[in-house]
Amino acid sequence: MIYGALGSGRDVSASQEVCRPSDPRGPADRGGLRGEQGDPAELPPAQKPDGNFTACHILYTSVRREPAGAGWRTDYPWGERHLLMRLAELTKTRVSLVTGGKTPHSWLVRLTDDALFRCPYLMASDVGTIGLTDAEASRLPSGSSGRASSRR
Repeated sequence: MIYGALGSGRDVSASQEVCRPSDPRGPADRGGLRGEQGDPAELPPAQKPDGNFTACHILYTSVRREPAGAGWRTDYPWGERHLLMRLAELTKTRVSLVTGGKTPHSWLVRLTDDALFRCPYLMASDVGTIGLTDAEASRLPSGSSGRASSRR
């Protein structure tokens, strides 16, 4: 069951197959997962390529639509990437970059993925449309019990 603040439903693209970066099909075939501007999803590898700072963006199921909203795709991946570029420019923080480039990594993770706990900075966008399964909700801390509660 999926729980959301204002109803139930499902965003087909968020439930499609997800491929790891090492998948031989390449970035254009990563289960149809693309950011708001068409950028292919960057999924977390089993091991980070370096020990530098990075960011993750939550992949979730939308249970309703908002005018001009794009669900989890809103600002992905450039919201995190622009923040990380400024962080590297204005501080001495080392930011993890895509191999051979100047573009920071922005990993796309599900709440049920263990890679979530290897993300030092986590962002979710357009969260007014989010719906959580029982498995996703149970991974989120809530109050002193340490267990998340879901709205119906």
